[in-house]
Amino acid sequence: SLSMRFVPYVLGTFKLGEEIDLIVNMAGFFQGPYRETNTVLGGRLHLNRTPGRQLSVQANFGLRFEDGLVPGIEFFYQGLRFGMNYDLNTSEFDVATEGRGGPEISVGYIFKFVPRLAYKACPII
Repeated sequence: SLSMRFVPYVLGTFKLGEEIDLIVNMAGFFQGPYRETNTVLGGRLHLNRTPGRQLSVQANFGLRFEDGLVPGIEFFYQGLRFGMNYDLNTSEFDVATEGRGGPEISVGYIFKFVPRLAYKACPII
Protein backbone atom coordinates (compact mmCIF):
# COMPACT_ATOMS: atom_id res chain seq x y z
CA SER A 1 0.00 0.00 0.00
CA LEU A 2 1.11 3.56 -0.66
CA SER A 3 1.96 6.03 2.07
CA MET A 4 -0.32 9.02 2.56
CA ARG A 5 0.61 11.97 0.34
CA PHE A 6 0.76 15.43 1.95
CA VAL A 7 0.87 18.54 -0.28
CA PRO A 8 0.99 21.95 1.45
CA TYR A 9 0.55 24.80 -1.05
CA VAL A 10 0.77 28.60 -0.79
CA LEU A 11 -0.02 31.13 -3.53
CA GLY A 12 0.34 34.87 -3.06
CA THR A 13 -0.48 37.70 -5.44
CA PHE A 14 0.90 41.13 -4.57
CA LYS A 15 -0.11 44.30 -6.41
CA LEU A 16 3.03 46.22 -7.44
CA GLY A 17 1.30 48.79 -9.61
CA GLU A 18 -1.93 49.49 -11.42
CA GLU A 19 -1.19 46.90 -14.12
CA ILE A 20 1.50 44.65 -12.55
CA ASP A 21 1.35 41.90 -9.90
CA LEU A 22 4.06 39.83 -8.24
CA ILE A 23 3.19 36.12 -7.99
CA VAL A 24 4.77 33.87 -5.33
CA ASN A 25 3.91 30.17 -5.32
CA MET A 26 5.34 27.44 -3.07
CA ALA A 27 4.41 23.77 -2.84
CA GLY A 28 5.80 20.73 -1.07
CA PHE A 29 5.08 17.12 -1.98
CA PHE A 30 5.67 14.54 0.73
CA GLN A 31 4.93 10.82 0.51
CA GLY A 32 6.80 8.34 2.70
CA PRO A 33 10.55 8.88 2.13
CA TYR A 34 9.98 10.96 -1.04
CA ARG A 35 10.20 14.76 -0.94
CA GLU A 36 9.89 17.51 -3.54
CA THR A 37 9.76 21.25 -2.93
CA ASN A 38 8.91 23.80 -5.61
CA THR A 39 8.81 27.57 -5.64
CA VAL A 40 7.78 29.94 -8.41
CA LEU A 41 8.24 33.70 -8.78
CA GLY A 42 6.35 35.47 -11.51
CA GLY A 43 5.15 38.78 -12.81
CA ARG A 44 1.65 39.30 -14.21
CA LEU A 45 0.85 42.14 -16.60
CA HIS A 46 -2.83 43.06 -16.93
CA LEU A 47 -3.44 44.07 -20.54
CA ASN A 48 -7.18 44.58 -20.22
CA ARG A 49 -9.26 44.82 -17.03
CA THR A 50 -12.60 45.49 -18.74
CA PRO A 51 -15.22 43.13 -17.19
CA GLY A 52 -15.92 40.29 -19.62
CA ARG A 53 -12.69 40.97 -21.54
CA GLN A 54 -10.00 40.56 -18.89
CA LEU A 55 -6.65 39.65 -20.43
CA SER A 56 -3.33 39.08 -18.62
CA VAL A 57 0.05 37.55 -19.36
CA GLN A 58 2.37 36.13 -16.72
CA ALA A 59 6.05 35.17 -16.91
CA ASN A 60 7.27 32.64 -14.32
CA PHE A 61 10.58 31.29 -13.10
CA GLY A 62 10.31 28.10 -11.08
CA LEU A 63 12.84 26.22 -9.02
CA ARG A 64 12.40 22.56 -8.10
CA PHE A 65 14.87 22.31 -5.24
CA GLU A 66 17.87 20.08 -5.91
CA ASP A 67 16.99 19.03 -9.45
CA GLY A 68 15.25 21.45 -11.78
CA LEU A 69 14.43 24.84 -13.25
CA VAL A 70 11.06 25.61 -14.79
CA PRO A 71 10.70 28.85 -16.80
CA GLY A 72 7.25 29.45 -18.22
CA ILE A 73 4.55 31.78 -19.49
CA GLU A 74 0.80 31.86 -18.82
CA PHE A 75 -2.07 33.64 -20.52
CA PHE A 76 -5.34 34.50 -18.77
CA TYR A 77 -8.50 35.43 -20.68
CA GLN A 78 -11.63 35.81 -18.57
CA GLY A 79 -11.83 32.48 -16.70
CA LEU A 80 -9.49 30.57 -19.05
CA ARG A 81 -5.81 29.94 -18.21
CA PHE A 82 -3.31 28.57 -20.71
CA GLY A 83 0.25 27.85 -19.59
CA MET A 84 3.45 26.65 -21.23
CA ASN A 85 6.73 25.89 -19.51
CA TYR A 86 9.89 23.93 -20.03
CA ASP A 87 11.05 21.64 -17.23
CA LEU A 88 14.87 21.60 -17.18
CA ASN A 89 16.47 18.72 -15.28
CA THR A 90 19.61 19.76 -13.38
CA SER A 91 20.08 16.70 -11.16
CA GLU A 92 22.89 14.20 -11.44
CA PHE A 93 20.30 11.44 -11.85
CA ASP A 94 20.09 11.43 -15.64
CA VAL A 95 19.41 7.76 -16.41
CA ALA A 96 15.80 8.50 -17.35
CA THR A 97 16.20 12.02 -18.73
CA GLU A 98 19.80 12.13 -20.02
CA GLY A 99 19.98 15.62 -18.50
CA ARG A 100 17.20 16.90 -20.72
CA GLY A 101 13.92 18.42 -19.74
CA GLY A 102 10.68 18.68 -21.60
CA PRO A 103 7.83 21.01 -22.50
CA GLU A 104 4.67 21.06 -20.40
CA ILE A 105 1.30 22.57 -21.33
CA SER A 106 -1.61 23.28 -19.00
CA VAL A 107 -5.15 24.54 -19.52
CA GLY A 108 -7.59 25.55 -16.80
CA TYR A 109 -10.96 27.22 -16.47
CA ILE A 110 -12.55 28.90 -13.44
CA PHE A 111 -16.28 28.27 -13.28
CA LYS A 112 -17.94 31.38 -11.87
CA PHE A 113 -21.48 30.04 -11.81
CA VAL A 114 -22.32 26.79 -10.10
CA PRO A 115 -25.98 25.77 -9.97
CA ARG A 116 -27.41 25.31 -6.52
CA LEU A 117 -27.66 21.62 -5.68
CA ALA A 118 -29.15 21.75 -2.18
CA TYR A 119 -32.33 23.46 -1.08
CA LYS A 120 -33.58 24.35 2.37
CA ALA A 121 -34.56 21.22 4.22
CA CYS A 122 -36.42 23.11 6.95
CA PRO A 123 -39.18 25.62 6.08
CA ILE A 124 -38.43 27.60 9.28
CA ILE A 125 -34.90 28.58 8.17
